Amino acid sequence: MPISTVVISANPVLKWEQFSKTLDRSEITRPVIEHRDMGGYYRFTFGIHPDFTSRTLASDFLINGAMRHVEVYNDKGLLDWEGYIGKVEERTGTTRSEMDLNNVFNRQWVRYNDAGAIERSTKFNDTDSQARIGITERARIGGEISLEVCNQYIQQLMTWTSYPSPQTRQIDLAGKIRGGGKNPTPELMFTCYGYWHTLFKRVYNQTAVSGDVAASVLIAAIITDVGQFVASTDIQDNITQLEQEADTDRYPGELITSITAVGDGGLNKWIAGFEADRKFYYRQAAKPVR
Repeated sequence: MPISTVVISANPVLKWEQFSKTLDRSEITRPVIEHRDMGGYYRFTFGIHPDFTSRTLASDFLINGAMRHVEVYNDKGLLDWEGYIGKVEERTGTTRSEMDLNNVFNRQWVRYNDAGAIERSTKFNDTDSQARIGITERARIGGEISLEVCNQYIQQLMTWTSYPSPQTRQIDLAGKIRGGGKNPTPELMFTCYGYWHTLFKRVYNQTAVSGDVAASVLIAAIITDVGQFVASTDIQDNITQLEQEADTDRYPGELITSITAVGDGGLNKWIAGFEADRKFYYRQAAKPVR
């Protein structure tokens, strides 16, 4: 169904600001919704027409827009998509600036080799960034180096990568400012991601217990531990036995993708993702019609 409105609001989990803006169809350019079996609400891209933007609005989204909640409604008033702002791009005619959450990590450490044994360096945190956008983790891979060098490396990286700051990506000296110099009307473009992508922001390790458990039990444990944006779950039983210990600094989204790929004893396909109201699902896929 055709898109009717896009509602942008403060993230319901983070709650650090009060914000709400509703865009009707005349204000929206180039909307594209993407749904996938693996992931559910996957991606949504759109722009705000220059006639409805301002330098103030652009600055606000570039500085504060990361992780704002997004809902897309069709012309029947029904929810078609839900997620968060992951990237904001401003085009003025002479410059192109962007804020991209994919380049932000506010908890980082190094896996390094210490005399043949794999060790982890100190974990460094940017708590201001974590309060603003949630926890985004990255385990860097090091060679046979010292703990001191690892910590120095991570502290340097944190300076540049731990906070969602806008960056100027392109300057066109021959270009013309949209709307004129006094009242510029930049074009704003947004890349929004479904909450499935938040499962690629945390790292899941579990070494307290070992042995095999049911696939559905393992997935429930992963979501409970690192599903920071999950509001509820629909996890169907799958008794396929899998090893529950994890100690390789993998993202939960990668682990869940691997688990679903195994399927079940009946050779059925399984899928996982997010649907409305940040509900995570893990279920048997519908069989294809032949």
